[in-house]
Parts: sequence; structure tokens; C-alpha cells
Amino acid sequence: MVKFPRKIGLLLALAWGLGLSAIATVEAKPTTEVIRTKQRLDGIYTTDLDAAEFFQVGVGQYQRRNFFAAEESLRQALRYDPQMAMGYYMLANTLLAQGKVTEAIAQYQRAIALRPSLAEAQYNLGIAFFQTNQVSAAMNQFEQTLTIDPDFGPAYYNLALTFDVQGRDIEASDLYRRAIELDPDNVTAYNNLGLILAEQGQNTEAIALFERAIELDPNFADAQYQLGTLYFQEGQLEEAREALKIATLLDPDNPQAQYNLGLVQLRLNEASEASESLARAIELNPDNLEAYEQQGAALLEAGAITEAIAILETAADLPVADFGTVYNLGLAYQRAERYEEAIGQYQLVLRENPSFAPAFYQLGVALYRSEEIRAAVPPLQEAQQLFEAQGQRSKAQEVSLYLEERVLPAIERLEQQEAEQMQREAEQQEE
Repeated sequence: MVKFPRKIGLLLALAWGLGLSAIATVEAKPTTEVIRTKQRLDGIYTTDLDAAEFFQVGVGQYQRRNFFAAEESLRQALRYDPQMAMGYYMLANTLLAQGKVTEAIAQYQRAIALRPSLAEAQYNLGIAFFQTNQVSAAMNQFEQTLTIDPDFGPAYYNLALTFDVQGRDIEASDLYRRAIELDPDNVTAYNNLGLILAEQGQNTEAIALFERAIELDPNFADAQYQLGTLYFQEGQLEEAREALKIATLLDPDNPQAQYNLGLVQLRLNEASEASESLARAIELNPDNLEAYEQQGAALLEAGAITEAIAILETAADLPVADFGTVYNLGLAYQRAERYEEAIGQYQLVLRENPSFAPAFYQLGVALYRSEEIRAAVPPLQEAQQLFEAQGQRSKAQEVSLYLEERVLPAIERLEQQEAEQMQREAEQQEE
């Protein structure tokens, strides 16, 4: 059965100089698990010798995965004994194995009509219904299975999935727990229960569940990914890095795992490694705006300013680019001392978002550094007022100090130089 997508929201504020604050959202990758059809082949199912012979041949062919031949043998068996419930049951299994789900459903229903207590047929019919997106019908079948056999562990797991895909987390959680009680080695039950608990903010128990899933199956890439994500949320960065590294090794084509690994590496000041991970994330998902921005951050941290600008210019050209992307590009230009271009980016940002205080602040800084000293004062004053109004007093104080210690003294020096120049020019004219 399929475990449908779930999201674990994770926000990471990553500052990388000049006031950049980039936000990343981590999204859990869906887990896919197909529970096999249940078989029961013991006892005598027919008194017709010909039917019994074809039935045994068909079962052998099925077990050897020769499904086409098995189908023919089982149909022949049912021609001799059309009342053999187990024959319809095995025929349905054979059809399901060949992807003939609709035909399989009809044969399971015939088996159940002849023998309603056949729990395996009830269970497998539920699987067939689920595969055709008949979730309510699947749920009914799994519940019927458990009425017949209350200790049928796989039925609890699949019933949990039917609740899970409908967003009924409380019922799903209880059923996953029961499935684990009956089968402590059910890896995907641990994983899926962990996803639900992580959504509910119960990270400690969710981490334990993912760790148990990995203990049972160290190559379970999705569990490694989810575990790394939760370690990240809990601030356990080294553990997050190791889990995400394993996830990317097991599933190198998972763009979100590559992206998250890059974020963790940035947090750990591993700029070069982060750049490589983020480059791979972009390769896998060229529309991931945040990946471009974070790679730009990593490249700047590594001192590769030209490469950082190239990445951020690409990001700014994406259809999904927003004013934050433009702002970050301005910061990169400013780091490269390309002040005119930086000023242009900040002005674009402020046309779209005239209350974005950091853009006013950096615009003032860029104007000051490009020696347009007087022009720097109005945006810096606006930044100070906006920071104050937005409750960011420390930032307001930072802007105030920048004005008082750098800009205003520079204006005084400039005015002094201008006065002296005028004095010299006046004296020359008198001569």
C-alpha cells in the first residue's frame, strides 16, 4: 500500500552577511510501501480430483511467479469445480500480480461469496480496492478482516493507511501502534507513525520511531531523511548532517534531501560542502528558488563572490523570484563592491515593498560606500524609523550608530573640504 505525502514544516533562518535572512521549508518525502497479498494454502479445497490437480499446478506456477500460466491452470481448475472458494482466491491473487486489478476484485468477491470467513480474501480485496483509489471500500474490507481475525497484523497496518490518507491521524496512530504490537519488525509502520507525530510536534517520540525503523532497515532512505529533518529541527546539527548524508547516498536523486543537507552544512560552517550539496539540489530541481539563494550564501561564505553572483542572477530570473531574491542579489553585488548595481536592486525591492527596512538600510550603506554620502542619509533615516516601528530596536540602534559614527562625520568632513575649496577659490579670484 502507498503511504501518501506528509509535510513536516521546518523553518531555518540563515543569515549570511549584510543582513540577508533566507527562509527554507523542509518537506518530507512520501514513503511508498506495498503490502503483499496474504496467502493461505493448507488443507483440502475440493473433492474433484481434476480440479485439485490443476489447482496444485496453478499454485506451483504462481509461487514460481509464472502468473500467466498460473491463471490458465486455475481457470481450468474452476471449470471442474466452480464452487472452490480457494480457487477463486488464488486466481484473484494471480490477476492482481499481473496488474489486472478490476478482474481480481471480481474474483475475490466470488471467493468471499462462497466462503465469507476467508480472512485472506477479505484482506486482499481491500488491497485491490485501495489500488483503485476506493479508499472507503478498502477500509471496510480491512475492518471485516479484523472481525474474522483480530490478530491479523497487516490488516491493522493497511487499515491505518486508509485512515491516514483521509487525514484521520488519531485513528491512524492507534492502528499503527497496534500493527507494531503485532509485528515489531514492521518498518513502515514505525516510519508512518513517526510522520504523524512529527506533524503534531511530538518530535522526541517521532525521532525514536525513525531510529527504530533505521535499526530494522539501515537502507530505508525515507526514514534517514525524516530523521535528519527532525534532528535539524531539534538543533542536533551533526546528527542531522550524518542522517541526511546517508539519505542522499541511498537516494541521490532526492532534491529535498540534497537541499536540506546543504542547509545543515551551512549551519556547521561547511561552506564548500554546502555549495556542492545545493548545486546537486538545483540540478535535480532547477525551480527551487531557495536552493539558488542558499548556494549563493555558501559561495559567498567560501569567498567565491563571482560564482555567487552568477547563481543569484539566475535565481532572480526565475518566474518564482520575489523581492527577497532581488534583495539577496543586491547584497551579493554589494559584497563585490558593485555598488551601482546593488543600489539598483534595492530600489527595485523598495518599489515592490516600501516597508522593507533592510533594503533601506543596505541602500544607504551602498550609497555611502559609493561616495554618494548625502544621498545615504534619507534611506538610513527611513530604515531606522521602520525598524523602530516594527519593534526591531537593536537594528534601529545599529542604523543609528552607522549614521552617527560613519555617515554624519563623513558629511561634516565633506562640508569642511567644500568650505576650504570655496575659500581657496575666493582667494584666487581676489588675486
